[in-house]
Amino acid sequence: MPEVTTSIGWGVLHLFCKLTAAADRSGLLAAVEDTVDSDHQVLTVAVLGHKADVGFMALGPDLWRLRNLQTLVQQAGLEVADSYVSMTEVSEYAPDLPPEMKTPRLYPQLPPPQLWHLCLPAEPLSLLPAHPGIARADWRWRHARL
Repeated sequence: MPEVTTSIGWGVLHLFCKLTAAADRSGLLAAVEDTVDSDHQVLTVAVLGHKADVGFMALGPDLWRLRNLQTLVQQAGLEVADSYVSMTEVSEYAPDLPPEMKTPRLYPQLPPPQLWHLCLPAEPLSLLPAHPGIARADWRWRHARL
């Protein structure tokens, strides 16, 4: 499929997902790895609250590639609770920014990759928070540098 790109800047996909019993850690890692290349980036975050468990922010020039991430995340067993698309841009109030300030706004480089992954119930409870005010659940996210 041919690329669908913007005339200037990049597309940004924001996905907010809930874990399901069918969540597949290896499928989720493969979804992110399949999306990331020299021009496409994915940032994952744990989401607090009841609407979602994990968020993905993917950005890059090819909008079809970003949309494919959503399909792959769903195939890996996550349920998309909410999503939206935005674009990187330069404010209309700052049209004369020098290139060294304009380029990072249009084509940002995200922080070094860090990926959240599933701690399945079979893993030791010591990996889960021990604070008495935090209820232990069957599924938790743990931060890991890959």
